Amino acid sequence: MSGFSVEQYISDEIEFTSRDEAVALLSKKASKHGGKHIAFGIMNPGTQSARLAFDAISTYSEDWTQRYFQQNYHILDPILKKATSAKTPFDWNASRYRSNREKEFFGESIEHGLGQQGFAVPVLGPNGALCVLSFNADVPDKEWLSFREEVLPHILLFAHQFNAKALNIRAPQIEEAQLSPREIEVLKWAAEGKSVWETAQILTISYHSVKSYLQNGQRKLQCTNKLHTVVTAVRRGII
Repeated sequence: MSGFSVEQYISDEIEFTSRDEAVALLSKKASKHGGKHIAFGIMNPGTQSARLAFDAISTYSEDWTQRYFQQNYHILDPILKKATSAKTPFDWNASRYRSNREKEFFGESIEHGLGQQGFAVPVLGPNGALCVLSFNADVPDKEWLSFREEVLPHILLFAHQFNAKALNIRAPQIEEAQLSPREIEVLKWAAEGKSVWETAQILTISYHSVKSYLQNGQRKLQCTNKLHTVVTAVRRGII
């Protein structure tokens, strides 16, 4: 693994203009430093931030990403919880979490291809902005401390560079979407992890009506799928 050089990072160009390019960059960085995955999330864009092109990206598999939200792990995730108050990088320390749900969360993450170790880097910005970059590796416990000591300086500086670039990528300026009360209602249930069929039963409307409301919300918010629509609606304060 290469030694750390600030000059190298100053001269390096962190360039991406789309989600795919950003994911490719994260994947390349993880591989270069012996990691399995990197995830980046904008937890709070700050009071002065314009709309962003995306709020969260990772090199995780699509299966794990879907499972993560279906099981409401974004609410349980102890890493995200700690990131909201942490000021400096911190280890995942999965072994310290003892509740059954937390054990299930970390167990499933490994089953879906994540490593057993990791650390997160909170990145604080102006006007309350908070982002976090998480580095994941499959390293035995006895080797983790020395591995982290070597890798952390690289990932710490990269996190700030990547964050600065991500916050400068603005979504196309669009008119403020006006969702109907029913469209908002079905999105709220989707955010709770309810399927189209379950939402139809709760609201006593047809399956096709729920599907239509979700599709309308997706179109109005210019999103690519249901998960993207829910996350966008939450970030924009619609639900």
